[in-house]
Amino acid sequence: MRQGKISQAVLDRSVLRVIKSTNPCIELGSGIGRDASVIMPHGKRQVFSTRSISVNSIKQLENEFVHMVNHIACAAGVAQAVMLSIVFPCEADEKLLKEIVKTIDQKCAVYNMQIMGGHTTVSKDVNVPVVTMTGTGFNDIIDFVPNAKPNQDIVITKWIALEGTSIVAEKYNEKLKKTLPNYLVDEAVRFGDYIDSSTESLEAYQLGASVVHDAAEGGIFAALWEFAYASGVGIEVDIKKIPVKQETVEVCECLHINPYEFLSTGSVIIAADNGEAICRQLALKNINAVVVGRTTDSNDRVIVNEDEVRHLTPACQDYIYNDNELK
Repeated sequence: MRQGKISQAVLDRSVLRVIKSTNPCIELGSGIGRDASVIMPHGKRQVFSTRSISVNSIKQLENEFVHMVNHIACAAGVAQAVMLSIVFPCEADEKLLKEIVKTIDQKCAVYNMQIMGGHTTVSKDVNVPVVTMTGTGFNDIIDFVPNAKPNQDIVITKWIALEGTSIVAEKYNEKLKKTLPNYLVDEAVRFGDYIDSSTESLEAYQLGASVVHDAAEGGIFAALWEFAYASGVGIEVDIKKIPVKQETVEVCECLHINPYEFLSTGSVIIAADNGEAICRQLALKNINAVVVGRTTDSNDRVIVNEDEVRHLTPACQDYIYNDNELK
């Protein structure tokens, strides 16, 4: 494909015709000659979230889409639509462009969303496609002030390091199976099926949560620090109560990874006055959730392990990027 703006013919057959998903909130959607799209607000609060990715695999692209939906839900928003920006390499085949758009369109169908517009270009400055997804949705909570308050319960959903475990279990599958049982490694790979946390986020707000925070890069330790810092509260968390799958423990031990500092998409942190009640309600939807500690009125953000106390700090680089150390 030639550098510069994608031709009208390619745009029509490999982008616009691929888009099948629809959403009634979209008043003016994507089309040739349309530089902007319009979404009817219905008097509700509109939420946006943006994700950018260098596309090395379709699975990676699918995961980034889920991250975007998760982030919208963490602001009590129900995702409705997404805008796309695609920078395509000169050497890449048009089939890949079609596959990228089709993948995003299929994910839209899962969440009752629609691709409502965007921009595509071809550039000699990229080696792989670069996709930016800007998702939007509505939040109809009347008094929405997403902040934790002192003396609230801290809840963690599902299990930490689900996405990170899945990625390395697939990437280092043969190496892991030399040490660990095949069934355990195969199950760890399937953890990638559980990274959607939008259901528990929205449910938590309906049940009275003050704030919900996504646990992603940097792992649960980084997410706890961000969660506390954003609300200006302290936290005290019992490390033994943090939920972690045995498969994660064994995979991380084999690859010398700290699971508490490992990509944890799929898990969210909830602050609420009624943490145990929220856990019980989520359990009815087959979503694991545990009260792991409390917020405080100090600036201390600590993890407690019996007599040991660790003060949390801002996130360092996630283990998922330390590829040389994992080999």
